[in-house]
Amino acid sequence: MKIKKVFISLCLVFSMAFMTGCSSDPREVVDQCMKNVQKYDFSTIDSKELDETLNSDDAITNLLLDYFKECAAKMEYTIKDSKVDGDKATVSVDATYVDASSLLSQAMTYYLSRALQLAFTGASEEELNQIFVTAFNETKDSYQTKTATCTIQFECTKDKDGWKITNVSNEFYDVITANAYSYFESFDSSETKE
Repeated sequence: MKIKKVFISLCLVFSMAFMTGCSSDPREVVDQCMKNVQKYDFSTIDSKELDETLNSDDAITNLLLDYFKECAAKMEYTIKDSKVDGDKATVSVDATYVDASSLLSQAMTYYLSRALQLAFTGASEEELNQIFVTAFNETKDSYQTKTATCTIQFECTKDKDGWKITNVSNEFYDVITANAYSYFESFDSSETKE
């Protein structure tokens, strides 16, 4: 499914982009990461994959990028705790963010019903993509924004340049994708159960 591939690609690129940087304090690195998430700031990243994603002419990619950026600006966070053990640290962040899982569910239901009808008529990929864009936009227009909260665990490592984020819990992906990460994970789970 094209939508899922686009989404996975966005998650991978975003995680690389937001987790770069170094500082003399792991809390500062995590704080800067979260500020970058709020702004969807990719200016410090030099990545071919990121450039391709940001400069895509794909309608679904651009739609999701715009929506995730809009949601990220509404995200609030508090650095809750940090534990340093030598050259390793764990920083906990409480985040409140837009939960668009029901928006995605409604848009996907509409998309799948329409796409199934058109698939048998030989619809092009572009036509199928446009159905998702229309479904998403129509659903978004009437969607009551909801929020969710989570605690994100950032693992940091210190090297000669300072502290860097080396791993992050899955909740981070929910925050940067307005809960689309969990939505598509549950979508995968239901496919494998059938």
